[in-house]
Amino acid sequence: MGGLTRLEELDSPSAAGGKGASLAWLAAHGYRTPPTLVVPPGTSPDVSDLDPAKRYAVRSSANVEDGSVASYAGQFLTVLDVTSHERIAEAIAAVQASVASPEVSSYAAHMHEGTEIVMTVLVQEMITPKVSGVVFTRNPITGLNEVVIEAVAGRGDQLVEDGVTPQRWVRRWGGWSTEPAVPVIPDEVVTVIAAEAAEIAAEYGRPADLEWVWDGSEVWWVQIRPITGIDDIALYSNRISKEVMPGLIKPLVWSVNVPVVNRAWIQLFTEAIGSNDLESDDLAKPFAYRSYFNMGAIGDIFELLGMPRDSLEVLLGLPEGPDKPKFKPSATTFRKTPRLLAFAARKSGYGKDTDKLLGKLRQEYRAYDSDLSDKSDGELI
Repeated sequence: MGGLTRLEELDSPSAAGGKGASLAWLAAHGYRTPPTLVVPPGTSPDVSDLDPAKRYAVRSSANVEDGSVASYAGQFLTVLDVTSHERIAEAIAAVQASVASPEVSSYAAHMHEGTEIVMTVLVQEMITPKVSGVVFTRNPITGLNEVVIEAVAGRGDQLVEDGVTPQRWVRRWGGWSTEPAVPVIPDEVVTVIAAEAAEIAAEYGRPADLEWVWDGSEVWWVQIRPITGIDDIALYSNRISKEVMPGLIKPLVWSVNVPVVNRAWIQLFTEAIGSNDLESDDLAKPFAYRSYFNMGAIGDIFELLGMPRDSLEVLLGLPEGPDKPKFKPSATTFRKTPRLLAFAARKSGYGKDTDKLLGKLRQEYRAYDSDLSDKSDGELI
């Protein structure tokens, strides 16, 4: 086929562009993907050998797509259900031309991307979908460790082009915390999607955003990309803070007292676990005059102690499942144990040390004259 190469026959997956390389990774790891042909950048292939009885999906696979920093998700054109040779050639040209769209230029400027965009095109055999959807192996909004599945009956482009509201499932710790009342897909298939997506992400080595279709018999994976932007999500909760800082906190009180308290906490953490990058403003913020702790900062402390970061989700009081994370110590935890024990021993005598300090301060205060009215400013200071 002139100008068309089968994905699995490429010398290097990177020759298939960002999306194509990810698809090649899925296929190489044994996951079910549609047969895919690759159109190199800047070429107009001979498509006359394609089976006119089949339907095809023509997709972008630019060098900048599906990266770990910028995904360019939805920025380039995709054309589905293409049949005739003429329409396939037109679709390939249209996808190639989408590089120059105003939307792409705006996205690149927003992401501070200066990389030259090189467009490879994928021509995939269409899988006739009974249900299509996406699955995130970590919540892309909150960063929580939960599998989020969204699905619509028929083709997945309805989500973008027609504004169809998808059905939603959320799987947390081995149990469903959210699921639709009348699902468009059998429960056992949703379970397979969640389990296989988690397996893929484990092999992928990072949280993944995957697209899938179900043809009524099998689940097919049509795209994988890293979930971007979740590392810096700040998640606040008052589940713990309302116990130690109950009630309303007025802005003046917050501005004076809370920074002092936060700095004291950081000093305690540093003494207990060693050097860290925690800042006073990282620990807590006021919302509607109430204190909320930054659970991300607490997660950083968990990691410094060698404990699973996801353990902090237990502290959030989220719905539990059979696979709830446990506070399991690691080798790092055991290495920190002597320091923690020494810290605990020092703090066990805190009450006695405080009593001694108060007694000393009282004696110093009694040394001052009771009448200060005749003192100069310098003497008072």
